[in-house]
Amino acid sequence: MILIAGAEEHNIRSCLETVAWAGEIIVVHSMLVDRTAEIAREFTPHVFYKPFEGYAKQKRAALERAGRDWVFSIDADERATPELQREIAEVLAGNPVADGFYVPRKSFFHGKWIRHMGWYPDYQLRLLRREKTTVTERLVHEGFVVNGERRHLASPLLHFTIPNVRHMLEKNLDYARLEAEEKMTRRNVGVLDVILRPPIAFIQKFVFQQGFRDGWEGLVLSSIHALNKLQVQLYMWEMQRPVSTPVER
Repeated sequence: MILIAGAEEHNIRSCLETVAWAGEIIVVHSMLVDRTAEIAREFTPHVFYKPFEGYAKQKRAALERAGRDWVFSIDADERATPELQREIAEVLAGNPVADGFYVPRKSFFHGKWIRHMGWYPDYQLRLLRREKTTVTERLVHEGFVVNGERRHLASPLLHFTIPNVRHMLEKNLDYARLEAEEKMTRRNVGVLDVILRPPIAFIQKFVFQQGFRDGWEGLVLSSIHALNKLQVQLYMWEMQRPVSTPVER
């Protein structure tokens, strides 16, 4: 099992308790000012510090330190269910021909399981044959690539990424900046991008992906998704039009 973590002292114990069954636990952390590493060492001696250089590089470092043939990747804000543990054990005991397995993920907002807007089943490639696996070179929404056959598991991960609106707004600011850095060289941002992309994003989530069926939570999440698209456009606009330093005369 591999996990990367920043300041996760509020999360990491609950996460690691759900994967204590793993034969090997690798934790790569990037934070020295909280108790994340201290708590992780209660579960495993394989706790490594690596200054944060992007999510992809952190995950690659964790994958490279793994010594087992099969690796299960989990984030600190996720919890493995007992059903998932049993299914993984059964799959690996059967000498699988596949080299990677997608796991469905149930994500929660304000304590509510969000079923629409593309939030479920939200399959994540997490059970991996180590020698066939690499990490994508992305600043945000990085993931694993398996060179081989992939299949799907039925049992879910639980994902508690967004406890409240403030947390999501703060998280989206960072993600929007990283997404803008990835996209800034692909196209120039114009007036229509700033005006049209946010409402289109809202309509896509709330109407076409049926966010309205998740009630108030769906409305809030669709609105924040639209705000995120606005933030991306504004970041790109600023990056493409750097302010020159005035010359003193």
